[in-house]
Amino acid sequence: MQADTNFAFSFTYKVTFDNGLIEHEYDHVYFGITDDIPIPNKSEVSNWKYMNLSDLKYDVEQHPRKYSEWMKLCLPELMNYFKKSFLKITPEVYEHVSI
Repeated sequence: MQADTNFAFSFTYKVTFDNGLIEHEYDHVYFGITDDIPIPNKSEVSNWKYMNLSDLKYDVEQHPRKYSEWMKLCLPELMNYFKKSFLKITPEVYEHVSI
């Protein structure tokens, strides 16, 4: 998959899971646009799908256990970044996304 990306933001989170494991990470979020279809590494990604941000926000709210902790934590900032940055792009691109 190829895309020009732009740094959006970083965030730190720490979560303790029911099994006692702790995830403590400093993550970086980048945005890019491509027409390429992702081919994720199956050993690192158990499931994925395309969704617009409004549907993703709703699904995270309705089914939080389906999503990683980092996704739930960074989604509000991700949506804010998208609104501020990518809604300035051309109308042709905007018609394919929604918030």
